[in-house]
Amino acid sequence: MINKLFIIIALLVCTRISAQEVGKYPEVGKPIPDFVLTNIKYFSTNEINGRELTGKHTILDFWNKYCVSCIRSFPKVNELAAKYQGRVNIALVGLQEEGIEDLYEKNRERLDLTLPAAFDSVLYRRFVPGGAPHLIWIDDEGIVQAVTGGSELTEANIEAFINGKSFPFTNTSHKANLDMAAMYDFFKPFLIDGNGGKSSEFLYRSLLAEYKPGMPTKGAVGPIDEFIQFVQSEHNMYEKYEFEAVWSLPMLYTYAYIGNTDWYYGDSLYSDFYINPLVVDVDSSRFFPDVANGDNMYWYSLIVPPSKLTANYLLTGIQRDLDYYFGYEVKVEKRKMPYLRIVAKPDARRKLETKGGEEFVDPNVNNSWFKGTNIPLERFLKIFCYLTNQGLRVPFVDETGIDYHIDIDVDIVYQSFEDIRKVLNKVGLDVERGEREYKVLVIRDPKPKSENVNAQLN
Repeated sequence: MINKLFIIIALLVCTRISAQEVGKYPEVGKPIPDFVLTNIKYFSTNEINGRELTGKHTILDFWNKYCVSCIRSFPKVNELAAKYQGRVNIALVGLQEEGIEDLYEKNRERLDLTLPAAFDSVLYRRFVPGGAPHLIWIDDEGIVQAVTGGSELTEANIEAFINGKSFPFTNTSHKANLDMAAMYDFFKPFLIDGNGGKSSEFLYRSLLAEYKPGMPTKGAVGPIDEFIQFVQSEHNMYEKYEFEAVWSLPMLYTYAYIGNTDWYYGDSLYSDFYINPLVVDVDSSRFFPDVANGDNMYWYSLIVPPSKLTANYLLTGIQRDLDYYFGYEVKVEKRKMPYLRIVAKPDARRKLETKGGEEFVDPNVNNSWFKGTNIPLERFLKIFCYLTNQGLRVPFVDETGIDYHIDIDVDIVYQSFEDIRKVLNKVGLDVERGEREYKVLVIRDPKPKSENVNAQLN
């Protein structure tokens, strides 16, 4: 629910920005507002200002130390900056807070980064209306050509940017947020009383549309029970309740049949249900979304009266709508599936067993390292599996047999399976590939030709 509340609060803040103030912020199609960025590291100059951004294309990539996807993107951004060196300047601008410069230096040394980097809380809060990553694309004449999230930073888009061509992106600028707030009230259902489009009266309504970048959305939806509790507590003034999400088919089907889209180590579903559904004897191409372009993404809404706001009613309704439109056969089956087993090496006790002291986790723990004293292994594994699972999307199982408390100090910024092994090996642990039985959501054509699995979804 935190993501949903953050998005709503951010939009409410944006609505307080007057039309006269908009010129202070980057706006697509207009010159970049004047600014000064100082103390730039690993660049030909240690200071630039908005007036100097002419003659070369520039991308400012704003990030903060709490943004996992920002930190995971550093190698990709570094690679693109190197490839387009001399044609495009790509610079990281971090929100200046305690620990962020040390965090970047640690990653720079570990990942051999050569990216220019600056840290400025004033500029960050002025140019970034919501979350990160937040990218501002400025052409060689100082004109803002795009304001985007991180998924739009691709070779194809950079090539188009350099050559003066348009490319698809979701506008995340202050002006775009203002425009959205003006056309859409996030505290009312979509299409009610002219909210976001034409209205009509109804007792019950479900709506499925192909998603197009820029369509309004309320944000993240948590587990079904938490969602119901939230809307009952926050929206009990309404005659109807709306379940709304912008999702791919895998996420829609997973939520419809399991009541959640993501679960992590330690969650009740983690050891029981496989995180990825399977597609059997179906053209799987429509199951792989392109978030930046909106391809294979859907805007889905289900509105019900308060008397129908139950988990069973909502999930059955979503299942029915998916069946009516897409027609796939969906079942929960038990199957042998790949997983990653965490095991202890012979020297694990010597390297890990606590030397005593008060149970303690470094309060500065962030997305780059983990330090713990006299803690159970599970406390470390919850953080470790959460961060790595975002990239690998394969469940972990603790098969170490460790029943003693540990002291541990490790990096936890991983880019690959081999990265994980190297880090764990240093503390006497290892990770191995294996197979075990899970409940799996299987999506197939109503008349399957065989049991061959076409795709395991990420």
